[in-house]
Amino acid sequence: MPVIGMAHRNPTMGAVMRDAPLLLAYRRGGVRAILVDGVDDHAAAELVAARGASRVRRHVLRDAPRLLRLTEPLQLRAWDEVLGRVGTATTTAHIAKALRVTREHLSREFAAGGAPNIKRVIDLTRVLWAADLLANPGYSVATVARVLRFSSPSHLAGCAQRIVGASPKELPRLGLRGVLGRFLKGRMRSRL
Repeated sequence: MPVIGMAHRNPTMGAVMRDAPLLLAYRRGGVRAILVDGVDDHAAAELVAARGASRVRRHVLRDAPRLLRLTEPLQLRAWDEVLGRVGTATTTAHIAKALRVTREHLSREFAAGGAPNIKRVIDLTRVLWAADLLANPGYSVATVARVLRFSSPSHLAGCAQRIVGASPKELPRLGLRGVLGRFLKGRMRSRL
């Protein structure tokens, strides 16, 4: 059910009368708010941000740090940094630079206390986002691989297999929680 409708700002009463059937159709269709283009831009931005895909993903993954055994401030800051960089080609060095620590220090401290290594978590977040994007039938594996900066669809497939033991086609069925659950059941470490 749509939540927001858009109307165009028109200064004449005739234009408002022409928009009346559209506004009534919105109301009958369950639209709860009408935003006027050019007038309500700030409100629209707030509504989209509050319901955007990244925010929804973060909400679904709110327990992930605890489940991944990320408890220390550096681990939690690194987790937030990783989530914020999912659509970019991110390395441990990028995260370390953003946190103003050395790559070696970050790698050692991130994996402390039984947490997975940071490279594994970077790959996990990319697979999580892939699962979410692939749930949209309009996105192909090739498109998702390109959006998430994998070098190829086969690179995405290899990463999904390594992180959760599933093919890209299986990821949407697993969803975010299923991908995280599979990772937690034995795929957190690259070496035992």
